[in-house]
Amino acid sequence: MSFSPGLWNWDYSYNNKLAHIHKLKKTEDMILMVLQIFTAGRY
Repeated sequence: MSFSPGLWNWDYSYNNKLAHIHKLKKTEDMILMVLQIFTAGRY
């Protein structure tokens, strides 16, 4: 089972990327929400 650590490493970095993408998506949603509030307040 010498390949096990490498596999786990790949899985770990893959999960990190997913988490990063998820964070970016959440930030995007927040920005969109704030923009909507601002534009709604303007009209």
